[in-house]
Amino acid sequence: PEDQVDFALRLGIDAVPCHFVWQPAGTDLSDLEPPPSLADQLSSLERYLRAAQGTNVGVVASFSSFLDGAPLAAGVAGNPELSQEQVSTFDGLMETLLERQEQVIRVVCDRFAGDLALVVISDDIARDTELNIAPELFTRAFQERLQRLIAPAQEHGALLMMHTRGRMEQVLPLLYDLGFDAVQPLEPGHNDIVELKRQWAGKMALVGSVSADLLRHGSRHDIEQAVRQSCIELAPGGGWVLSSSGRITNDMYRDPIHLNTDGRQIFSEVIAQKLAGLLQASQPAITDGNAQDLIRK
Repeated sequence: PEDQVDFALRLGIDAVPCHFVWQPAGTDLSDLEPPPSLADQLSSLERYLRAAQGTNVGVVASFSSFLDGAPLAAGVAGNPELSQEQVSTFDGLMETLLERQEQVIRVVCDRFAGDLALVVISDDIARDTELNIAPELFTRAFQERLQRLIAPAQEHGALLMMHTRGRMEQVLPLLYDLGFDAVQPLEPGHNDIVELKRQWAGKMALVGSVSADLLRHGSRHDIEQAVRQSCIELAPGGGWVLSSSGRITNDMYRDPIHLNTDGRQIFSEVIAQKLAGLLQASQPAITDGNAQDLIRK
């Protein structure tokens, strides 16, 4: 945690994540890999909070959910014809994962909600072109359970963000109805992000837009251009956070200064010199480390 907070301070990153993950393999409910120790997880969060205290860097509590992985394990991913056995296995896996993570979120929010920048639920509920499972199964199996999962965070008034890849057209209305404040990462290859920003302005904050493939393979010039263009198209009016559209993986670190620091400096330069007046709504998240205000706007 201390290294992550120091890294965030040096680059001007607003918050660092503390992950609460349980994604066991297999479908045998009587023989699943046991979840991590809750005491150890809470101890890790306390370390993050201590490291961030007085730094203006926030701490994000990020929780794995119950859908991601269950469709593949149960053999229902992308399969429109489901047997009763598959549906039963799928439901059992999701309920087991939900019960555990529901407990973890309850304890975390009851003890630390006031210290967190926001709460993130991580679950790939969409694919390149559609939802991860059939819409009717998604509605029946997912929405009610997700409402249970996020209830502790909502009771404490915590900001909620959903982490899911894929096409967002069908996903955003569902998340909005459930009470989410933001969604990430928006992948430019699967979404018209400018149009989504127009449709959801004032309703949900959008996070993303810089292609992970561009960070992996693009030239310095191409990355600069992408960042500048995203700022010009998406920053006015707030409700958008500059971010990569996918995980920052080891193969992106061939030139850390090039791939990370410069991207942030370019964004700050655009705000200061080119879009100062238009970008006042989003500037606090960049200059003051206050991502909560940006998401609320």
